[in-house]
Amino acid sequence: MKSSRGMLLLFGAVLCGLSFGQVDRRVSLDVDYFSIVFPGEYETSKTVLRWESGQIVSNVYASNFGPARYQVMVSPLPREVVRAKSPQVLLDAARDGTLTGAKMTIEGEQKLLVNGAPARRFIVNTADSASVVHLVAVANGRLYHASATVLRQDLGKGVDFVKSFSLSAVVSG
Repeated sequence: MKSSRGMLLLFGAVLCGLSFGQVDRRVSLDVDYFSIVFPGEYETSKTVLRWESGQIVSNVYASNFGPARYQVMVSPLPREVVRAKSPQVLLDAARDGTLTGAKMTIEGEQKLLVNGAPARRFIVNTADSASVVHLVAVANGRLYHASATVLRQDLGKGVDFVKSFSLSAVVSG
């Protein structure tokens, strides 16, 4: 009886894999207080960003799936910046920082809350056939930036990715 159940579970897993073409994994990262559903496996790295008062070392979690790239960047904000600037000003700066190319436009910007934290969700269309779906949030002394770079015909997959983002904790300080 156990082997029949095991075969049924295996068949279900294979069928799901064939139906969706990927294995989604909800990743909860307690060190950075968030969770998200990545398509397939993800890798971690660090990147250095220039900031007004110096540099910030950000944690990057990324997954490439076909031509698409799914990523979450978590950047600790200097304490003086968190105290001096409102979350909306920080979200404006994060949004405006995504417009690095001359032929990019922002569409469908939404102000929202993610687990009580201020956030923005928007889409940037590039000059080629790609769209980048963004979610930026400010919480826990960090700037969270989830993004999905997808072909325009796969825009729904990018939206689903950023919508799966949630904060596992909102802590003060």
